[in-house]
Amino acid sequence: MTALSAALSALPALATTVAGTVMDSQGNPIAGAIVRLQLENCGAGGVCTLSGGGGIVSTLPVSTTTASDGTFSIVVNGNDALTPAGTFYEVRYIAQSGTIYSANYSITGTSFNLNIATPLGAMPPAPTPAAYTTVEQSGTTLQQRQLLNFTGPGISCADNTGLSRTDCTITAGSSSGITSLNGLSASSQTLSTGTSGTDFNIASAGSTHAFNFPNASASARGLVTSADWSTFNGKQNALSFPLAVSLGGTGGATAGTNGQVLISNGSAFAPGDPIVSGPDAAGVAPTKNPVQGGAIDNSTGCSAGPCVRSLVLANGAPAGSEYGLITRNIPSGTQAVSGTFWQATQPVSGTVTANQGGTWTVQPGNTANTTAWKVDGSAVTQPVSGTVTANAGTGTFNIQANASVNVAQIAAATAATGNGTSGAGNLRVNIASDNTAIANWGLGATGSAVPSGAHYIAGNGSGNLTGIIACDKSAFINPTTATTTQIVALVAGQTIRVCSYSISFVGSATANTLIFKSGTGTACGTGTASLSPTFQGPTTTGEGLSISQGSGLGVLFNAGSGNALCATTSAATNVGVFVTYTQF
Repeated sequence: MTALSAALSALPALATTVAGTVMDSQGNPIAGAIVRLQLENCGAGGVCTLSGGGGIVSTLPVSTTTASDGTFSIVVNGNDALTPAGTFYEVRYIAQSGTIYSANYSITGTSFNLNIATPLGAMPPAPTPAAYTTVEQSGTTLQQRQLLNFTGPGISCADNTGLSRTDCTITAGSSSGITSLNGLSASSQTLSTGTSGTDFNIASAGSTHAFNFPNASASARGLVTSADWSTFNGKQNALSFPLAVSLGGTGGATAGTNGQVLISNGSAFAPGDPIVSGPDAAGVAPTKNPVQGGAIDNSTGCSAGPCVRSLVLANGAPAGSEYGLITRNIPSGTQAVSGTFWQATQPVSGTVTANQGGTWTVQPGNTANTTAWKVDGSAVTQPVSGTVTANAGTGTFNIQANASVNVAQIAAATAATGNGTSGAGNLRVNIASDNTAIANWGLGATGSAVPSGAHYIAGNGSGNLTGIIACDKSAFINPTTATTTQIVALVAGQTIRVCSYSISFVGSATANTLIFKSGTGTACGTGTASLSPTFQGPTTTGEGLSISQGSGLGVLFNAGSGNALCATTSAATNVGVFVTYTQF
């Protein structure tokens, strides 16, 4: 136990004994339920004290559990003995199903009975107690209750303490089971199979249901037996035709002659020759159907594009109208051939057009390539390669974009490499003597209006160049009670920076102190942090004291990103607080 909790517990004279009974919605007491009391409404800063200077009272919740009969008793500090006024306790009853009761009470006196006490204002609705969610009978939805009662000889229920539930088992022999199956009502029924009938059927008699699957036959639809399968499997082996035969048709079984095939004669299939037959032996009279040869003729002699020409064999000189193959005897020995033969590269004369493709080798008048060429620049820019010398003379030379240029001289003097403060060879930026002040640079003539631009002023901050903060906003508060008061509201992602402050105390018998704080929530109640030392006011009634610091330039302290700026006073006396700040 800490010193603070020990001090808080050593106050029996100001304690109140709270008693009551926790019951469910049916009026039955609940054992082992948690009863929790939470002190609320302690005001700004969340601090409650005992009246008469008894010290600070803890706002942590206190709890106890109910006895087997649902009763409980717990000791707290009564609301009538606490400062500030208006405090109350939030009372919660928590069972295994969750919170079943919640209300606010002003607990007073030495004893307080919650069973007969009236809560403050409207009581918040308690959560719906756990109940069975779906209970139906013959399609009719019944009212849902916390209690569900099972009846009948086939149901057995037992309490499952480990899992905090009731387990029910539906056993055999229940009177609510199936009473009839396909006309049979025996308590024990069996299934069997059979083959009677001409189609699948179920025959029920006594306590047996026979599922009949007849064997397939000409008059019965059913299953294929093993014997039938063997019969089907042995009906036809792989077919082979060593001779021309007819399979299920009207043709005969005549073998025919060598090379003939089974071919239709218009009414049946019989051996015969196809329209196209093989060649006869060379040099013998043809005995079989000949094969006509031909070729595609793409000439203009065809009336409708390419056409097929029959091959004609000519043993003599061609007449000029034949198509295809021409055969003649070729004399033996070397034969004379007449005509023009090209055995070297041929000269080409003419004009080369601008869009002429390919590569052309052009010689400038002789094979040694020493004859000078003249480029007249007629309509086409000509590429020039080589080095431009320093004495190239006048003219304009274009420099490729982003190309580096080595400037050796400036104004006929060698380019300087120093800081450019003196001497020839320095590039300078000249401002005309009649130029007005440049407002965009924060410069202006004496007596002129404020320029549109400005210079950014900075200073040495911890060894680094840091801009000087100028506070352009102000705020003030005048608290008259012991409380925490917000001065500047927070903005998410922004920091409040204070450049100056002024505190004015009015003295009283009760010493008043003030401290700047930061935090979030109401009056910096969450994540609270101190930003300044504690400033002490005078203790002489009517005496005044002013404390100030800062000029509006430069930051005295900041509240941190996303925090508000507040001030906490310790007594109910007048105090004025003024700050200049910026927030970004």
